[in-house]
Formats: sequence, C-alpha cells, structure tokens
Amino acid sequence: MGAGPFDASVQDEAEQGGDATASEGTDAGGAKGVDAAIPDALVADATGDGPGVPDDASCVPGPCALGCTVCDPSPYEDGGVGDCAPRWIAGDGCQGGQVLFPCGLPAVTGQPNSAYVLCATYCMGSPQFNGCELLIDGGVAGDPESFPLDASAGAVVRCYHDCTGRRPAALRNESSPPACSLGDVLARAAYLEAVSVHAFLELAEQLEAHGARPSLVRRVRRAARDEVRHAERMTGLARARGADVAVPSPVPHEPRSLLDIALLNATEGCVRETWGAACAVIQSVKAADLALRDTMRTIAEDELSHAQLSWDVACWLAERLAPAERAVVERARLEAIQRLESEASEAIPRAWGAALGWPSREQAAAVLRGMGERVWSVAA
Repeated sequence: MGAGPFDASVQDEAEQGGDATASEGTDAGGAKGVDAAIPDALVADATGDGPGVPDDASCVPGPCALGCTVCDPSPYEDGGVGDCAPRWIAGDGCQGGQVLFPCGLPAVTGQPNSAYVLCATYCMGSPQFNGCELLIDGGVAGDPESFPLDASAGAVVRCYHDCTGRRPAALRNESSPPACSLGDVLARAAYLEAVSVHAFLELAEQLEAHGARPSLVRRVRRAARDEVRHAERMTGLARARGADVAVPSPVPHEPRSLLDIALLNATEGCVRETWGAACAVIQSVKAADLALRDTMRTIAEDELSHAQLSWDVACWLAERLAPAERAVVERARLEAIQRLESEASEAIPRAWGAALGWPSREQAAAVLRGMGERVWSVAA
C-alpha cells in the first residue's frame, strides 16, 4: 500500500467484517439480474463491430474541457465590476476550479434542462462543467441551487466535470489540475476510484447503524476493498505517464435517516454506479491503450457487482420506507437518469477518447437507450 492513495487506517476500515462469501453475491429479496442486464444493454455500436470509438469521447473523468489547446478561458473571466462581482479564485472556465460570490449566490433563471446549463450559472457562464458544488469551510455543502440566495455572503462554488462512480455525501474539495495529457485524465480517474472507497465505507457504517443484515454490510465493505485495488491500479497507470494523483479527504458525516440514505443510493448507486459499470465494460474491450484495457477488464467485473449491490441496497431500504418516501426516492432516481441522458446528449468533444475507450456521444445515447430497456426497467 505504500505507493497507493490510502493510509493504513482506510485499508483497515475497508477490511472490517471479513470477506463476503460467493453465496452473498445477491441477497435474498434484492434486485435480480442487474449485473447481467448491463452487458446486454451494450449495443454493437459501443462494444462490437460498430464504427469504433472516435476521439470525441462523450465523457472523460476530469476537467479537461475542450482540450488544453482548444478551450479559451477568456470569455468566462469577466464577472463584472464592483464589490459583488464574482471571480475565479482558483482555476478558470476551461480547467474548472472555484468561483467566489462575494455577496451571495446568483438566481437561476428559467428551468435548466441539463447540468451543464445549470452549472454555467455558477461557473462564470462557462458551459464546460456538469458538476458544481457549494463549499462551506472547505467541505461540500451541496448543490448551489438548493440553498437560499442569501444563505452565505462570500459563497464559493467549485466547478468541475464529473462522469461516473459513487461519491460520499460530503467530500473535502481537492483541486484538480487541468487534464493536458492522458496521464492527467487517468489521474482523475484514480481520484474518483479513491472517492468511491470513502463512499462505500460511509454507506456500510450507515447501514450497520440502521440494523442492516451483516451479509449486506459485508458486501458493501468488500466493494470498498475493490475500490482500493482500482485506485491503486489507476494510480499506477497515471504515474507511469508522469501524472500526480490527488488524495481525497472526506468530511466527517452525521448519522442519516433511511430516506436520506435511500436518496443518495438511488442517485449515486442505482444511476451513477450502474452507468459507471456500463462504461467500464465498454472500456475493457474498446480502450486502445492496452495497459488500460487490461486494467479495465478486472475493474469492469467488480463494477458490475457494485451496480448489483446498489440495487440490492435499494430493495432493503425500500422495504423500510413509507409509500410516500418510496415515491420520493423513485422520483429522485428518474431525475438522475434524465440528467445523465442530458449530459450524454450535450457531451463536449474531448481528446484521448480512443485511448480511453469511451463511447462517442451517439454510442453513449444508444447504450443509455439499451439500459432504459434492459437495466432501469428490470431493476426498478
């Protein structure tokens, strides 16, 4: 572990509870067949004899904008004049970073139809980002639109490009350098794998506090151990290409209600983790970088089991929620799917697509249609 992105305490926490046995692969009463349905949803254009993956990957995990030699940040630097004018205090409108609003957050006009449009409000008009978070005392407080306009003078919003994977509810902001090479992109992927470790550890702790059966908690901790290995493998690939990898530091979390856990699992697990598993399968057969393709073969198998786990957790939680609460969770899941579809349809052309094996915008849309027919509907 010496060269990896975790200290011994994180690894020890992931190993608590012993190994889950093979018979615990899917708990009784859980969602059936998600891990098998995902590969079925990957149509020929994405994994088979279609036109192949061009260089305009639909989603690269990192704030790579239009590529470092193409994106011009100057149109996104002018926040106006006066004491209340917003300004970048780290990064810019291409690489992402932090925007300071000295007099509070701006109002969102209309009904944004995608995360890119919403985040442009908080990211100095830049259309490069599908992720924007309000930061308070260095920690992530949540989506800016969920806070009153006068909630905090001197508000800071982090702007970034995000793709897949389960994230903890609160994570300290870690600045990411602009992705100017394949190594930088892999470094961001390694960072997101490390983030998932903390997300699964948090989920295991919350489920255990609510009396979840031991077999389910063990599967969650096993997923955390899987993510440790993933982060180490991706870190090795990034460092071999001369890139540095940031280490996430989660904010201490408070006990959550079953409804709060279910909402987070619906969006981060049943949607992001499930889509991430599909992307990993595609990369495992399409990545032109052979070292990455080999790594993704192992990661894809684990991610399929993590997707299944997310839906099994959802089933366990649903049995303990009131009908009105289940309706709230289902609405949040459907909205998360819609946001994902919007982001894929508005994907910005990005470099290194063939090396990474990411699907093109058209291929991503086809895969999402297949998942709608064979995954979202099967598991719901």
